[in-house]
Amino acid sequence: MSPVNLSSKPTKLVAPVSVKGVWKQTRSRFLVELWIFLLLSLPVSAFIGKYAGAPRLFSRLRMTSKSEKALSLGILSFDLDDTLFSTNAVIKDANQAMLEKLRRHGVDVQEEEFLDATRQIRRSLDGPITYTSLRKMTIAQFILMTAAFSKEKCDALVDECFDIWLHERHRAAERHLFPQTLNCLSILKEMYPDVCFAAITNGRGNPLYMPALANFFDFCVSGEDHGVFPERKPAPGIYKASLSKYKDLYPHHDHDSRIWIHVGDCLVNDVGASANVGAYAVWLSGEADAVDPKWSTATTSEQYTRQLKEDDGREKIAVRISCLSELPAAVVDLVEGALQPVPLSLSS
Repeated sequence: MSPVNLSSKPTKLVAPVSVKGVWKQTRSRFLVELWIFLLLSLPVSAFIGKYAGAPRLFSRLRMTSKSEKALSLGILSFDLDDTLFSTNAVIKDANQAMLEKLRRHGVDVQEEEFLDATRQIRRSLDGPITYTSLRKMTIAQFILMTAAFSKEKCDALVDECFDIWLHERHRAAERHLFPQTLNCLSILKEMYPDVCFAAITNGRGNPLYMPALANFFDFCVSGEDHGVFPERKPAPGIYKASLSKYKDLYPHHDHDSRIWIHVGDCLVNDVGASANVGAYAVWLSGEADAVDPKWSTATTSEQYTRQLKEDDGREKIAVRISCLSELPAAVVDLVEGALQPVPLSLSS
């Protein structure tokens, strides 16, 4: 749930006047005793009743001291697919570019055929596989089915087709950015110039290869990366790798006093998973396509497990927004009300 927005600074408790001080300022012991009696007689229930409807207010109030460090934003991370751009539109464009390349070499296959074959290969495997390897296996299957290519020529064409697909994926992502994406990132970058901006994705999209987005991001971690796979979202490994990279790039930050905010559209992969490793999770609930992703290769069992995890993710939402234009205000609210930094176990 979204924390209460406090416009005032954190509350400071003022040291009470000592009893000796009171005696010096009061000539009558009777008046002092009456004052103490009235003070102690204030009904606790009245105080509780006044604030009973706002328990989150108390979780936001902190006693400050000279030794206490103020918390500030350290890393702001984003999911990519269906958070910054429409994934269905992007993958469709990339698939068409890849299939056109195949047709020019005599391999005529339709998108639905290709997607069905991809799912069949995925579901025939016992262990995890990268999306890159899965796509290349499917391309190779159609090449060998329809053309008498040597292994060397087949392998070369597979690599060419995949490279075309990946190149078009990045170009299409820029074409299909959500309307608020660039303005939102511009505002946040201006508000927090010394904050690390990161992308955390399971797929092959990388904002550093998209000219419209490249200047906003410090790095991108993918579930396909060496040292991350198979620990892609919602596994904690991909998030821990991101925090490690943040530490390396921002050694001047006092990591023990910095908070981490992650933004994404998926209750399982983004909200629940990031919250489990210490992030304040912002759920973007309104930008993603309403239709099911046709490109998904998840099995029925994986889809069922995912649905069960959505309830857990819903419980861990720090802020819910319906579009990216709401994000800057949500980030300010979280930073002002933050009670804990990135966990020491991850930031040390």
